[in-house]
Parts: sequence; C-alpha cells; structure tokens
Amino acid sequence: MMFGSSGIVASTLPLSAFEVCLMRLIIGALSMGLIFVVTRQQLPRHIGRRQYLFVALSGACLGLAMMTIFAAYRLLGVGLGAVLAATAPVITMALSPLLFKERLRIPVMVGFAIVVGGLLLLNASALEGTLSVPGILMGLAAAASTAGMVIFNKLARDITGVPCTTIQLATAVVPGAFEIPLIASKMAKSGKYDAVIALGAVFTALAYFLYYRAIDQLPMQTVSVCAYAEPLTAVVLGALALGEVMTPVQL
Repeated sequence: MMFGSSGIVASTLPLSAFEVCLMRLIIGALSMGLIFVVTRQQLPRHIGRRQYLFVALSGACLGLAMMTIFAAYRLLGVGLGAVLAATAPVITMALSPLLFKERLRIPVMVGFAIVVGGLLLLNASALEGTLSVPGILMGLAAAASTAGMVIFNKLARDITGVPCTTIQLATAVVPGAFEIPLIASKMAKSGKYDAVIALGAVFTALAYFLYYRAIDQLPMQTVSVCAYAEPLTAVVLGALALGEVMTPVQL
C-alpha cells in the first residue's frame, strides 16, 4: 500500500517519472545506510559470497525494473504498461514449485486469474490503441526484472533486515547513476526537498524494508498475491486524492 500511495507524493515533484524513480532509490539507499550505521548493524559473517551476489542481483533487478517500466509507460501508456508489469507475480508463482518446492494451490491460481482480469478492466481503454512492439518488450522486461528481484531476494536466505535492504537499494541506483547530476540541478531549482526525502525515506526505504522482510517470512505465492495491493491502492488514491475519474467498467 505504501508503494501504491507513493505516486501521490511523486506527483508534486518537478521531475520526470524516471527521475523520480532514481531519486527515491538514492534517498532510500542513503536512509538505509544511515540506519545501518546508527544502529551499528553488521554484515553477516561466515556465509558464502553467493549469498551477497544474490542480494546484489536482487537490487540490480529492482533498478532495471524501474527503468524498463517507465520506458513502457512512454511507449504504451501507463495503463497497458502497468498491465504487462503486473504479470511479474504470475512469473514468480509459476516458478515457485521449481525453485522453492511450493505446491501450486487452486485458490491461489483462481485469485491470480481474478486480479489479472481486474487489471485488464482497469486499463481497458489502453488496450484499444495501436500497440508498440518495443513498448511491449519493455513491459515484459519490467515484469521479468521484478520477478528476478523477488526470486534473488528469496534465494539470499542468510542476509535479511537492514543489511539486505541497504545493499539492494544501493545496487538498484547503479543502472541510472548517469542521471544524478541533472536531477540534482532540477531539485536545487525547485526546493521541494521535503517531498523527495519523504518519497525516498518512507515510501522507498521503509516500504522495501517491510517488503523484503515479508519475502523472507512468507511463501512466494502469498507474497505474489499481496503485491497486487499496490495497483489497487494507486487506483483508489488516484480517484480520492488526485480527482481521477473512474469509469463504470473500472469500478
């Protein structure tokens, strides 16, 4: 729900969608780094390098997912881009029996069919336009990257909590680091530091900390279902806070 409501805060910033994404990752990584130092956290010892590699790959997938989803938004529109990106939980659910020995349960599969159908109804108008093949590829890449983020995090069983989230957010910044000077210049002119700090510290650092803790403690299929609280929250708050009009089909 925190992820879904972050768009309300982001809408007040004079930045493009990609720049907002990168700023929230930077502030989020700095916030988690500060918590890491103040609380005197330590990186787990006596574990293999493979575990750290999984955490770093999870963070890299997070950064790549954010970059590709905004590319899909530009090429397809937000509606259809969101539909394609929202297939990520389906990917993780499909792979859970192979990677984590989870049994596919019929109620879970029925639930997925319902939420995917709901996403299609929410974005029905976007499906009527001409489709961009590069946009579709970007949307599917965003879904695959998001699935990779969750799967790699689940594989890193021995690194959790603050150390895990700090490493992930730090590595997530890498794919878009070249944009940092331009974004810093725009923020200096706007002066809206309170909004960007809230977006990074609360709606990114705290939100991902809670999310990664959930991944550690819940079955992958449950995590995948709960992930759909994000688009639901975004749609409802878009109507309540931003005055976006919902059609009868969307309702």
